[in-house]
Amino acid sequence: MKAMIMAAGVGTRLRPLTCRIPKPMVPVINKPVMEHVINLLVKYKVKDIIVNLHHYPDSIRDYFGDGSKFGVSLHYSYEEKLMGTAGGVKKVEHFFDDTFLVLSGDGLSDINIEEAVEFHKSKKALATIVLKEVDFPLEYGVVIVNNEGRITRFLEKPSWGEVFSNTANTGVYIFETGIFKEIPYGEEYDFGAILFPKLLKEKQRLFGYITHNYWCDIGDLPEYRQTHYDILQKKVNINITGTEKGKDIWIGDGTIIHPDAKITGPVIIGRNCNVEEDAEISEFTTLGDNVTIGKGSSIKRCVIWDNTYISEYDELRGCIIGKNCFMEGGVTIYEGAVIGDGSTIGQKAVIKTNVRVWPDKIIETGVTLSTSLIWGEKWRKNLFGFSGVFGKANVEITPEFAAKLGTAYATCLSKNSSVMLSASGDKMCKMLKRVMEGGIISAGVNIYDADNMPSFLNQFAVIAKGVSGGVYINKALHDNNSISIEFFDSQGLNIDRSMEKKIEKVFYREEFIRVMPSEFGKIIPSEKFEKSYMAEINNFINKGKGNLKIILRYENGVFPFTDIKVEKLLNEIGCEVILAGNDDEIGSLVVREKAQIGIRVDTQAERFYIIDENGVELKSEHALVLMIYLVLKNSMSGDIAVPVNISKIVEDMALKFNRKLFRTKREERHLIKTSMDNNLIFSGMGDGRYLFAKFKSVFDPIVSILKLAEFISGEKEKISKIFSTIPEYYIEVNEIPCPWEYKGRILQDIIEEYKDSNIELIDGVKINFDSGEWILILQDPEEPFLHLWVEGNTRKKAEELLGKYKEKITQLINL
Repeated sequence: MKAMIMAAGVGTRLRPLTCRIPKPMVPVINKPVMEHVINLLVKYKVKDIIVNLHHYPDSIRDYFGDGSKFGVSLHYSYEEKLMGTAGGVKKVEHFFDDTFLVLSGDGLSDINIEEAVEFHKSKKALATIVLKEVDFPLEYGVVIVNNEGRITRFLEKPSWGEVFSNTANTGVYIFETGIFKEIPYGEEYDFGAILFPKLLKEKQRLFGYITHNYWCDIGDLPEYRQTHYDILQKKVNINITGTEKGKDIWIGDGTIIHPDAKITGPVIIGRNCNVEEDAEISEFTTLGDNVTIGKGSSIKRCVIWDNTYISEYDELRGCIIGKNCFMEGGVTIYEGAVIGDGSTIGQKAVIKTNVRVWPDKIIETGVTLSTSLIWGEKWRKNLFGFSGVFGKANVEITPEFAAKLGTAYATCLSKNSSVMLSASGDKMCKMLKRVMEGGIISAGVNIYDADNMPSFLNQFAVIAKGVSGGVYINKALHDNNSISIEFFDSQGLNIDRSMEKKIEKVFYREEFIRVMPSEFGKIIPSEKFEKSYMAEINNFINKGKGNLKIILRYENGVFPFTDIKVEKLLNEIGCEVILAGNDDEIGSLVVREKAQIGIRVDTQAERFYIIDENGVELKSEHALVLMIYLVLKNSMSGDIAVPVNISKIVEDMALKFNRKLFRTKREERHLIKTSMDNNLIFSGMGDGRYLFAKFKSVFDPIVSILKLAEFISGEKEKISKIFSTIPEYYIEVNEIPCPWEYKGRILQDIIEEYKDSNIELIDGVKINFDSGEWILILQDPEEPFLHLWVEGNTRKKAEELLGKYKEKITQLINL
């Protein structure tokens, strides 16, 4: 049998370790990880191997040569331009003549290849994916198989709302040569993103073999350290070089250990090392070759590469030190820090937790480095949350962070393209906007400065101007001490997950496009868009439809974009408007003025809330139900969409008016995209934001307020009376603390238990019961929580269902 090792990746998340070597050459217990992959293949008599190369290809060629030193025959395929996983295999189609293996060159495993191949052949599979249950499935392709091992669902790089299983794709595949018919030649083509979903859709023989052996893809720095700890705990069956002396202490040839040094296993010490007097090397430490540990130094849970010198009385904890580094005396390096090759850390310097130092840097004596040497702000695991980038003002979202984020964003766009940039009037937001401007133009992208234009008008301007995207900076909705940064694409939609990933990749890689000063982007004062905006509104709204008195209140005192007067627009459709002041209680004012309706616009000018004639503010979801009723009643045709967590009452409404209801994820982009793709007349999030897609593909509060007033003007009944005709419904919402590593498993267990029930997997897991009641379980993308929505036929039933499933999930977590 032949095999292909995929070794063309860049290894972005392992930087600075991969700044000068490809990821397959990163040492694991003092051997390149790809050597462990080759050893696994040799163990199962797979010795004819081809390797694809791209990043630092000579590093791999020079080390492995023709493979004879390792008992194999090695061939190479260089990809000048990355072809994707499937495209890279297609490029070497001529090499294979029978069943063959494909393995990642950066994964460590002791998978039983013989058993996996037997499984593949017994199923007469075209393709078999080796699967493994993992704690954090978000970074891998998530796979669900049936009792026969046939794959029934596959998602590459899912969001938390799509993590229905903790069974992950290991990147180890078994194929028949018939697979080449499914892969186009000369194109970038990926197994996980394209080929496997295609095979699944066509119901071809795609199977999953679940291994219970060890596997880790060494995807990031914490996993790299953990792999060493796992080896030292003997969780994986691989050979450790060196002689075992004492309990779980491996020492290489030529190493000298002072009699007064203290070694506590499990520990690996390479060849020709020198451990001096009173030095202490504690458990879970790996030293490379030619490493010196000076007098009185203490090393614990560290990985130290070849030719590094640790001086006297240094203290290292849980860190990674590259090769050819020099630690002067009294240095302290904390958990998670990474020091790149050839760096020097001065006397009594302190490197704080998770700090990364790029190669060949010099940290001067006595310096305390608490942030990245290059950019001066802390490392974040994920930039993007549920909606954009979110963080504490001037703590997480700092000026340095904003500059870097702006440059990363612009790097992902075409040079000389343009974007719309605006921010709320808050001082911090305005400052961050100015800083982001510098980052964006430094990468050769132009900016239309839209000043304090709110998000929906920014999106409108992006569409009207035909630019590549937009950015809006604002204070977070429920936290005035936090900042939210939203990014829009050329259609005015929130950018998709793939674009978020691109920005994150550039941000973490810290490799930005830097243009010559003559190519800097321009900052162009944005034209006023209110005229074109007003013209489109006038074409969309029916004027002078009826009499209506409205109390209108802006939480900021004025509408943020002051050139547009909402009250004037309301006057034009026949409404009398009274503006409430900041000191006015809007509900009391509605009653006192005998108004039919009150409208409260939030501080961000993105959401608004409805107050009935009795001064009662409707809950946001109730307001959505009311809006849906009014839209359906006042339109002759057209369908609607709501997120998966909205009451089933809207389904009954749609049925009553003979319309179709689309359910979507709770993501803004997904709702808007569904509305656009299906030409819907109305959609709503259930949080005070509404979309009339035939106007524009944005949540526009002005258009929504005008349409609401238009509808209410034509109603004989008051709002409370209209709402009373809508059947009551009962929804309970709660959240349960859930460790990240349990999220996928919990949902997988729920799916398995209710596999014969009516289950929806649009976003999270929604179980629909025959009684019409339902429960939705959804992962929080930013915090270790599961969110629960329950709808019952009575309040008591909803509470009982919520209590029952909270208890069930808690029990599953505690298993």
